[in-house]
Amino acid sequence: MIVLFIGSGKRWMLVVAISAIVVAVTSLVLACVAITMSAGDKADNKNDDQNKQLDEHEKRLEIIEQQLNSQGKVETPDVSEIKPVDAFQISTHTAAPGRDDSAQQAIDGSDDTFMHTPSHTNPRWCADMQGIYHIKRVIVTNINKDAHGPAHARAINLRVGVTNTRPQVGENLALDGYTLCEEKPGFMGPVGIVNCPDGVSGQYVVVQFKTTDFMIIAEVKIYGYKDQL
Repeated sequence: MIVLFIGSGKRWMLVVAISAIVVAVTSLVLACVAITMSAGDKADNKNDDQNKQLDEHEKRLEIIEQQLNSQGKVETPDVSEIKPVDAFQISTHTAAPGRDDSAQQAIDGSDDTFMHTPSHTNPRWCADMQGIYHIKRVIVTNINKDAHGPAHARAINLRVGVTNTRPQVGENLALDGYTLCEEKPGFMGPVGIVNCPDGVSGQYVVVQFKTTDFMIIAEVKIYGYKDQL
């Protein structure tokens, strides 16, 4: 309405100015809208890229986990206790009437019984698995200290090895006559735990004291897994 009271020349100039302002404001509004939409599109695209990368990363992790599980089943068989079929020793102590000191006493599952040899150089006891096994651990239990007193201290310089050749009863077994798992110098204590390196396998497990004395032990437990031929 104000435009009606202004001269035609000035009225024309005012219309032009107002039109210019309207155009500028409209352009500014459109520019803001465009920037906002562009930013939104970029954010959406960025989110899409991140989600895609996460999906790919999760797929790679699943593949790696499957490969590790598959390798584990092949390369790390279950280690369990191996029950020897037979046991024998260098010779058997002449026991009192009614007492059994034979090699089988070390695999009968009882710590109250024991095997016993006469005095020998490097006396030994052997287990026969009657098959090839990978041996991982051998646990030797000493006799009861309270019940047997000084005999408990005879368990010294424990050696454990594995061989495929059956040691003959009544013969000394050379210390290098088998694949050595481990040697524990000094007194064994109540229990001797011997670990075998990877790759040690055989049919016979040899438990030996590096000494010249009696060998008396209560129990031997052998752990490993069957060779997969």
